[in-house]
Amino acid sequence: MKVFIVFGAFFMVFSMLLVFNSDMDKYVQDQRLLKMLAEDCSEAGALTIDMKTKSIDAEKAYEAAQEILSLSNLLPGRETEIEEYEVTENGRGFRITLCSRGEDCFRLPFINIYEIRRASEYVWE
Repeated sequence: MKVFIVFGAFFMVFSMLLVFNSDMDKYVQDQRLLKMLAEDCSEAGALTIDMKTKSIDAEKAYEAAQEILSLSNLLPGRETEIEEYEVTENGRGFRITLCSRGEDCFRLPFINIYEIRRASEYVWE
């Protein structure tokens, strides 16, 4: 009977580790995709630079980033939105922070992560 209890305990622990490893791989992949999307949005916002004034208009940059975000389907089943944005480096850079919300990333009951945040900045040289 002791062997059965020890085997059951080991089986439960190793199955939880297997599930955790699988969920962590998916979580890392979602973070990479959100980082890629944040970089694309910051580049699109920075490309709205006015060559006469050599500065970026914040509203045009936000609209360009919002358009890239609305056309993207990298994270299906998750709601991704622009959390904050700003023009930096004396009007020559654009920083954006994206937040992706959805269902819990992990299936284990003691790990609860519902949102992922990534930031990116693009600066004209």
